[in-house]
Amino acid sequence: MKTRILAVMIAFAACAVPQQSFSVVVNKDNPATSISKTQLRKMMLGEVASWPGGAKLIVLMGPAGDSARGAALKQICGMSESDYAHETLQASFAGGGKSPVKTLPSTAAVRSVVALTPGGLGIVDGTQGGSGLKILPIE
Repeated sequence: MKTRILAVMIAFAACAVPQQSFSVVVNKDNPATSISKTQLRKMMLGEVASWPGGAKLIVLMGPAGDSARGAALKQICGMSESDYAHETLQASFAGGGKSPVKTLPSTAAVRSVVALTPGGLGIVDGTQGGSGLKILPIE
């Protein structure tokens, strides 16, 4: 009986652990080795315009409906796609000097542009960086 209860508790615990279904990629020459969840949130919301070292930051994501984008918005920003759209629309009207987040037509396009952009940060699906990219672990 104790074994069954323990097995059920382990199964519930495994379900409660959020599964990261996206990766954060940067140009292979970017000196960053990891990124905090708070820092990534600020970047995704356009609250910072540069990397800690001062290099210009460009955040790139796939289109609305992209699974990696949706997962990052939910897990990092605590927002749905509609919440994020409302937030970015409000920020654009306020004109607070926020760094724009660029939307590209696909994850493949995000990977390609980040590989060519020294200050680029991309939200992509999968766990492999690709040519010219490295994955930043989220701490």
